[in-house]
Parts: sequence; structure tokens; C-alpha cells
Amino acid sequence: SGLELPAWLSASWLNPGELSVPQPCQPRFPLVLRSTCIEASCAQALDAWLADNMTAASKLKELAVSSGALLLRGLPGVSDEDFEQIMLRLRIPPTSYTGSIGRREVVKQGSKRTVTTRYPPSMVLMPHIEFGNKKTRPEFIAFYAKHLPEKYGETPLVDFQSVWERMDIELKLKFAKGIRFTTRMYPELPFYWIW
Repeated sequence: SGLELPAWLSASWLNPGELSVPQPCQPRFPLVLRSTCIEASCAQALDAWLADNMTAASKLKELAVSSGALLLRGLPGVSDEDFEQIMLRLRIPPTSYTGSIGRREVVKQGSKRTVTTRYPPSMVLMPHIEFGNKKTRPEFIAFYAKHLPEKYGETPLVDFQSVWERMDIELKLKFAKGIRFTTRMYPELPFYWIW
């Protein structure tokens, strides 16, 4: 890609042990940037690198597009405010999460950043296209996790472009006719809607 990474950052693919669903081969999606910086300097190092190098910020976005997703791992001590600053350096501004069927709460008053939909720990979030029920979707979406759970809680990353390319033509034609989204409310359950 022509992106020169600082010494404390390396690029690789996910290791098989990091996948909750076994893969038949080494996955080439998503690309992972791993940091070896120490906790006190992680946010500052990443922010300084992006601030001094708009080419790097632009190329990181290109990598996210070309590989389908980009994970940043091993950034201890990075706060949600640091994350927001990093996204601004990448020119990915926070946007209001409106019009989705999932209920989202803002991280803090006056912020556009939201907390993910609060699912019960045992509930599996099915693969989906974010805002797939809308005519326009954000160019990029970004997730930040301060603490990763021991199990559950994953946001599944699916290369839907690859899924589409492998899809049978008859099924593609059915999608071309349109899709109806139905929301069913189940007030007696702890998590009361399903689509």
C-alpha cells in the first residue's frame, strides 16, 4: 500500500485463535494494525503520527476500504476521547445514530458517539450491513472497546462484497426486487425486538 508504519506499529491478519468462528483458511480480512507502545504513550504516539502525516491518515482509510475493515489492536490506555480524536485525524467524524431499529444511547451528553446496542451477553448479534435498511449509509463506521469481554460481545465483521460476489444469481435477482424489514416487538422478553 506504500504506507510506512512507525516502529511501534505492525500490520498482519487476524490469527486463527482470535476468531470466534473457525475459518477453513487463514483469513485475509480484516487487516490488523498491532501496537507495541507502552500504555502512557499510546494515544499520544498515534495522534502525533497521524497529525504529522496526513498521507498516513489517508492511506489508513485506503487500507480500510481495500481490506474491507481495519482493526487497531494493542492500544492500552486509549480513552474514548482519544478514540474520537484519532477518528477526527482520519477525517471520520462522529455522526448521530438515528433511524436505526437498534436503540442507542450517547456516550456522554452532547456527544454524537453512541454506545452499542445493549444485547444480553448470551445473544448472538447476527451479521448485518449497518443501516442496511436505509438508502444512504455512513462511508465508515468505527467501534471502540475499552475492555474486551472474555467471551461473547463480538461485533461480527463480514465481507459482504465477497458474499455478494459468491451469491447465486437467482438470489441476487430476489434482492433486486426489494427487501421488506419487519420488526417484531416482544415486551415480555428482556430484549423485546427482533427483525
